[in-house]
This record gives sequence, C-alpha cells and structure tokens, in this order.
Amino acid sequence: DSTHGDLGGLGYLVGYIFSIYTMYCKNYYTFLNTAFRHCNRYCLYFSNLFNKIFYVYFVIHSTILNKDIFI
Repeated sequence: DSTHGDLGGLGYLVGYIFSIYTMYCKNYYTFLNTAFRHCNRYCLYFSNLFNKIFYVYFVIHSTILNKDIFI
C-alpha cells in the first residue's frame, strides 16, 4: 500500500526537520545565553517532545507495516 510509504516518508521528514531545529535552537540560544535562557528551556522541551512523539509513531508505524505484510 503506497499510503504507508508516503506517511512513513512524511513522518521521517518531519522528524528530521525537528532534529535540525533542536540543534539550531540549542546553538542559537546558547549563543544568546542569559537573555533567552527561559526560551531555550521551552524550545528544547518542545523539540524533545516532538522527537518522542515521532519515535513512538515510527515504532507503531513499523509494527502495523509488519502486520500488513503477514495478513
């Protein structure tokens, strides 16, 4: 089913964008240090949260994909 492939690719892309965002965020706010300390905390918190969500999505997605093959 091509839909599974599209969804997996889309999920991977979004996860990839968020990992880049996390790196950029970390470096940028470390550079601006004190003024943006609170921003940095929220920024990394949400980035990590999204990364966890996409990780769970991939685990579920691959499990469903494996089941589809065996049905």
